[in-house]
Amino acid sequence: MQDLTDEALMDSFRFDMRFHDALGLTLDDTDLTIRTLYNFRERVVGSAAVKAMFVEVTDQIIAKLKLDLSRQRLGPVHN
Repeated sequence: MQDLTDEALMDSFRFDMRFHDALGLTLDDTDLTIRTLYNFRERVVGSAAVKAMFVEVTDQIIAKLKLDLSRQRLGPVHN
């Protein structure tokens, strides 16, 4: 979402109350280790259910906004 490194994400979790608010945490919820982050990422990325949900939500957004995917902008990386 903010393209943070893992270290920056950990700092934001510890010191930026917007992260706590977004996650529904209290001021006392400050225990998060880098290993927990890695384990969570591994479980989410490897989950067929999460992938299916992502595809479903993406398809719904495309349909709702009536997006035409036949033409997509290519950046300089694709030249």
